Amino acid sequence: MKTVRLLALITLGFLGVTSLMGPIPLILDPSGGMLHLPPDMLAHSPFHNFLIPGIMLLTANGFLSLAVLWAGAVGGGVAGEGARNSYSGCRGS
Repeated sequence: MKTVRLLALITLGFLGVTSLMGPIPLILDPSGGMLHLPPDMLAHSPFHNFLIPGIMLLTANGFLSLAVLWAGAVGGGVAGEGARNSYSGCRGS
């Protein structure tokens, strides 16, 4: 179980770090020019440029992945204990 947890933490760390680096060019140059993205990519979307998608990627994939990584690394088995304790009084029918 410790190996699976370690592998999950490493994967979350990789996702978090790469998700912090990917959206930065979208935020710095919302036209998509730094990543050579054509503006017509957004033709059928509610966005006029890549600023909001970049912020959403940075928040959802980057910051949240690193927050879960931190919670998993620091918190240990706290979430698992809470889930087990909440179902301890339930009985199957």
